[in-house]
Amino acid sequence: MEDQDQHSGDTGQPELSLYLLARALGEALTANQVAAAAFDHALRKLGAVTAGLWLLGEDDVIRMTASVGPDSELWVEAVGDIPLSSDLPAALVVRTGTIVSYSSIEERDARWPALQGVAGSPAVVVLPLSARARQFGCMHIGWPSAGVATFPPDSSVLSALAELCAGAVDRARLYEAERRGRRTLEFLHQGTRLMVSALEPDEIVRALVRMAVPQLAPWCAVYVADGDRLERVAVEVSGDPELSELLMTSGPVHVDADVPLAEAYRTSRPLLLPEVRPEHVVGTYPADHAKLLLSLGGGQWSGMVVPVQAGGRSIGVMSLLSPEWKGTPPSEVRFAAEGLAGRAGMAMHIARRYRAQVDNVALLSAALLPERLPTLPGLRLAARYVPAGGGVCGDWYEAELLPDGQVLVGIGDASGHGIPAAAMMAQVRNAARALAVAGISPGRMLDHLSALVLGGQPESMVTALYGVLDPATGGGTWANAGHPPPVLVGPDGSAATVALPPGPPIGSVDRPYAETALELPVGTRLVLYTDGLFERRGEDPGLGIDRLVKQAAAAGGGEDELADTLMQSRPETTDDGCVLVIGR
Repeated sequence: MEDQDQHSGDTGQPELSLYLLARALGEALTANQVAAAAFDHALRKLGAVTAGLWLLGEDDVIRMTASVGPDSELWVEAVGDIPLSSDLPAALVVRTGTIVSYSSIEERDARWPALQGVAGSPAVVVLPLSARARQFGCMHIGWPSAGVATFPPDSSVLSALAELCAGAVDRARLYEAERRGRRTLEFLHQGTRLMVSALEPDEIVRALVRMAVPQLAPWCAVYVADGDRLERVAVEVSGDPELSELLMTSGPVHVDADVPLAEAYRTSRPLLLPEVRPEHVVGTYPADHAKLLLSLGGGQWSGMVVPVQAGGRSIGVMSLLSPEWKGTPPSEVRFAAEGLAGRAGMAMHIARRYRAQVDNVALLSAALLPERLPTLPGLRLAARYVPAGGGVCGDWYEAELLPDGQVLVGIGDASGHGIPAAAMMAQVRNAARALAVAGISPGRMLDHLSALVLGGQPESMVTALYGVLDPATGGGTWANAGHPPPVLVGPDGSAATVALPPGPPIGSVDRPYAETALELPVGTRLVLYTDGLFERRGEDPGLGIDRLVKQAAAAGGGEDELADTLMQSRPETTDDGCVLVIGR
């Protein structure tokens, strides 16, 4: 296309050049593409050898964003970023919207002494770039010589070209902003999905730093308030796990300390650090760690500290550092960081409430189940209990010495999980203990329990297996309310289910429960269990019981080892699990 454009200019067809220029600018999606289009289709024909686009940042600093020609990079190296308040040509043009030009290096150096010794084109025109009634940058164009009598070229032609380029750059910036915005929203959506799935505060913090590095910055640290201190709970340095681990050993930061971390925590407002100074680091890390950090990134770090909030108050802070921001972080980074910290705060608040709830229900579970298994001559007992949700459930076991010297043993399962199931379990278990203490036999006990459940919560389903044993002889009376059959493990390691006539679940119908006599010979072990130890979704329960029988037969050791083996071998399930092993 370049050859075609050059040819059209040579044959007196300027309209074709304008068409190609307009098309190239219309297709440009970056500032570099805009600069290249303007140079190839217009400026080259005017004898220019260099061009550059300088754009104003949110921090009121003008930076070269795109360049064409050999002198542009030399200019950037010598001049660098230009504050808007500077008296250099680019700043003057952006502030005033006027065109600035000079026709020789001598003229330039006389007007702007700060540019003495800077390489560049001897003849330059700097034009303003504006769109939507706002000056947002400038365009410089350089010629190799000022010996042309018509220099500078017709300003109306250059102004029209700058106007076209400004529109193209503005469209490119809008496109890039939209693309960054979509990427930021996708990032925050990913953060939301990740954090709402975590129920442990430590998991949330680790997820936070994993997401922030390197997508937002190459450095992230998270601190959580603990009394009057900010405890460092996660540090991630991109590509340097050893440094991350080293910094985790640093001590906490006091909330009253005169450092950005503590200030952001106290004020609950984000804090931007255009330059990370030694006092910021020394007040946060031990001296040896601070010295190491200040040497990284060429010592040119910028940072931001974002409060992590929940329930309208700060519960910690997140700090981000980068050597690439050159001042303040881009707006999309700030937006993403604040959004990520907000989501983390909400998730941590929920996780803490969940953890408190789990602790409470764990205490409730301990209160509902036997405090300890009784020590009885002639019997050895082992029990294990695993709630599906990590807290309280409707499964229970029973082993209690009765006033007459006999022992009440049993196991049960109230349908459902959590507090409702636990409440039903507590009601049935406590009623069973009271009935047993009163001398009621297991069959009659289940009769009374069924009447109790039918009269209270008829929609509840409860299965149970109870026995009253004589520890001296191993003999006892048993009754079953819809519960899986116990497994008897012989002295030789053989195992089989025990045929106890199963009655209906407690509370399902009002009819008597049969009682069965069963004796435990010396050397045998009887295993009582709930369906969480064998049941798999979609599988015939009989297959699961057969599998549990084989596991019991293969398990070695005593009662505790048998209980552990069965509990550890249970299938992946969302159901509660409970096992009681009775040995003679």
